[in-house]
Amino acid sequence: MTGTTGSITPEQQQAWWSARVPDRWQIYLYEVDSVAVAYGLLRLVDDRWWLTFGVAAHLRGRGIGKQVARHLVGLVPGPIWADMHVDNAASVGALHAIGFVGGLIEDGVIRGMMHPGST
Repeated sequence: MTGTTGSITPEQQQAWWSARVPDRWQIYLYEVDSVAVAYGLLRLVDDRWWLTFGVAAHLRGRGIGKQVARHLVGLVPGPIWADMHVDNAASVGALHAIGFVGGLIEDGVIRGMMHPGST
């Protein structure tokens, strides 16, 4: 789950990605006309697949997040999980629209889960 909803610098992104374990992470960059519009991340933690995604701020509200999430879910053979901040209505809406179910857990975070084939 993205810990911030604000902007981050390319240097901060590079440092974050460099610290990840490559064999347990699948990273995707989505482009339209050679321009990056979104990213997606699948990570395997304790035998659970977790989904994270983000859409360029000026392109939000166009269904791109839902398309990215649907694509990522289709890549995983079993259940997939996601944590969502309750105040991130776009992410919560996109994930619920494609079949994630979950409830409020703590500190304003919803943990959602989806079974394969439910999209």
